[in-house]
Amino acid sequence: MSLLKRALLGLAALTLCAGQAWAVPAFARQTGMSCAQCHTEFPELTPFGRQFKLNGYVLGAKDKVTDTVPNADGKDEDAQTRLEIGTGVPLGAMIQAEVHWIRNDASKNLTLTTNAGSDGQGYASLPTQVSLFFAGEITPKVGAFMQLTYDPNGGGVGIDNTDIRYADHWGVGSHDLLLGATINNNITAQDVYNSTPAWGFPFAEPDNAPGPTVATQIEGAMAQNVAGLGVYVDWDSWLYAELSGYRTNPQAGYTGEYIQGWAPYWRVAAELDRGNHAWEVGAYGVTLPLLPGNLDLGTSPANTPADIYTDVAFDTQYQYIGEDNIFTLLGSYTIENQALNYSSNPNHTLSGGGTGALSSNTYDQLLDLHMTASYLYKRAWGAAISYFQLTGNSDPVLYNNMGLYQNVPNSNGFIYELSYRPWLNTRLSLDYAAYGQVDGTGVDYDGAGRSAADNNTLTAMAWFAY
Repeated sequence: MSLLKRALLGLAALTLCAGQAWAVPAFARQTGMSCAQCHTEFPELTPFGRQFKLNGYVLGAKDKVTDTVPNADGKDEDAQTRLEIGTGVPLGAMIQAEVHWIRNDASKNLTLTTNAGSDGQGYASLPTQVSLFFAGEITPKVGAFMQLTYDPNGGGVGIDNTDIRYADHWGVGSHDLLLGATINNNITAQDVYNSTPAWGFPFAEPDNAPGPTVATQIEGAMAQNVAGLGVYVDWDSWLYAELSGYRTNPQAGYTGEYIQGWAPYWRVAAELDRGNHAWEVGAYGVTLPLLPGNLDLGTSPANTPADIYTDVAFDTQYQYIGEDNIFTLLGSYTIENQALNYSSNPNHTLSGGGTGALSSNTYDQLLDLHMTASYLYKRAWGAAISYFQLTGNSDPVLYNNMGLYQNVPNSNGFIYELSYRPWLNTRLSLDYAAYGQVDGTGVDYDGAGRSAADNNTLTAMAWFAY
């Protein structure tokens, strides 16, 4: 029997005896289940939660309004169901608030402002963000996770992570084949593993805190400013593959790079589940042909050679989910090859006058490593440690234009976290980000005597969902 079938049987039993439901609110209201069925902690999914997402966020509402239309012969057994809508409203809300403190040295804080917490008194943000959710079944076989977020920094409201899915099952001999389609607005937002950027650790980060300047493109550089359409398959609930294409879909105020044509994205993953243990290994990647919002070469964008970023990532996730103890190990390694066809062109109009290239090299590379270990006790008390490391080659012109004094992107450090959940929809955390290198070195990375450790940040955060 497939994992999905076992999970659905288990769900039926759990639903009959379910007590109070504390979940990511809209899904809990739809299913009547605790969020502990789908999450170890939000947003980390359990094996059942992964199948719930792959099946289009459709599990069946407890109560539905239905409408049937009889066929011409008038026979009841030939009637067609034309409407199935759950009576519960699949809406939810989330609010985050924080206070953070940055390691303070007035003589070295030339690159920071006091309202970012660099005055040693702490930066308070209430709220850090507020989100509204539509999450659940739209029709049989079609469901959605849609997030609308208010960002007090920019003072605006925008579409956050959004994923709309269709999914259906086909029997192939004794095997189960799930076929699905997704429309989403953030590369890897459709993924079901927390080793990918959209849902990776840390699950929430402080506002306005300092840190590395450079990151790979797949780590959210165009999040919410793209639209993707993809198809996927899941074989017997263990082998997953996806192929998608992305176009630029800018929200108001977006002035960054845009995709020339289409950007293909691919994903493969295999998961082995044995009792309380689940282990995934996989790979994913995207090829992004990017041009800036304001071209200065005087040619048609369609005929301008783009900067092509090819990201290939390898990932793994291990979970042990016991009655009292939950362990998770996450790892990802991304190789980004940059063919800087646009930036290396010597005919750009420079801000200081004259013409020249925007990069020293035609080809650059970034290597990005993330490793995380976390532990939960009785789903209440938690601890995590995460290591990150970004390395790349020197490119004086490119990185100087980005404000990097050292002209190399190398950064690394650790994130330590303690957390407490008095309720499953309430999360209190204390995080400490400690940097070994920032933007190329550990000391004097900005030319003003600032060290990487001067960016170390302590964050206290409260996270509520309803």
